[in-house]
Amino acid sequence: MALLALYKMKQKYFLVIGGAVLLIVLLGIFLFFSQKENVSDQNIKPVNVKDLSSLMLSVEDFPQNEGWTLKDRAERGKTDVSDYGLSIGWKRGYLASYLRGDLKSENLDYSRVDLYVSEYPVENISLTLKTQESDNYTQYDSLSSPLIGDESKAYKVISVDEYGIESIYYQIEFRKSNLFYKLTIYGTRTDYDLLKELATKTEEKLK
Repeated sequence: MALLALYKMKQKYFLVIGGAVLLIVLLGIFLFFSQKENVSDQNIKPVNVKDLSSLMLSVEDFPQNEGWTLKDRAERGKTDVSDYGLSIGWKRGYLASYLRGDLKSENLDYSRVDLYVSEYPVENISLTLKTQESDNYTQYDSLSSPLIGDESKAYKVISVDEYGIESIYYQIEFRKSNLFYKLTIYGTRTDYDLLKELATKTEEKLK
């Protein structure tokens, strides 16, 4: 009996030691990757853009034979930003909207592009590209990265309104230096290739 009790005590001892070692290893891995990400953020050189509106697309950046027009341009305030954006240090932002087509109900044929640019602290810029999560009304289907900026993501988005009407649009998000960009295209015509071209032109305006 004494030998059995001693054996069980040793077994329990080794289990505790093994669990502690595993915990230390996992913690070390977590700290390694966290430090690596922080170092990466620290290596980012922030840009100083006096006026964010200078980074917006112009009508000339759109296909010239399709009738695109500038619909809205506006500086964004804190009330325009999500709680998450504010929590990671949103500083300022700008929005421009572009429209093509006919909005008359009897002949509805249009496309709209919205372009958002926001400035964040360098140490938090990597947090802006979190993976979008679907809910009961909006489904985010991840697409291949468009390879724009320092990091980018793209989605096909299926949205259902309160009346059960479904709409599909495309969204590209990317970060460049300490700036975060989001472009969406929606309407009765949604040209994803055009959206990628516009995102590339937007990035080039920072160079």
